[in-house]
Amino acid sequence: VGAIVNPYVRAVRPPDGPPDPDEESEGCLSVPGLIYPLRRGLSASVTGVDRHGADVQFTATDWYARCMQHEYDHLNGILYVDRLDEKQKKKARKAIRTEGWTVAGHSWMPGVDEDPFGH
Repeated sequence: VGAIVNPYVRAVRPPDGPPDPDEESEGCLSVPGLIYPLRRGLSASVTGVDRHGADVQFTATDWYARCMQHEYDHLNGILYVDRLDEKQKKKARKAIRTEGWTVAGHSWMPGVDEDPFGH
């Protein structure tokens, strides 16, 4: 548990080839219920400061590296669906429209609405 203020995340280049849908898929509460395969770097260096102003620096690996990259993207206005290959991006756009996530006022509230990922 912690906080990183003004983080900077630098990931290694993802391995070549298509993502493994069983091991490299992501979902996001910005587009609830949708999950798509996305290849990310297997490690990422993270720097910033903690809530007390002390420097923070570490290397995240595997799933934690994926999480750091995913959340850092949010800070830069990027959703994971923006990073999908063209085939998956087309599927995502269609599903987003079908689910109504482009409609103003359509939202999902954690703890109130049913968990879109079935947890």
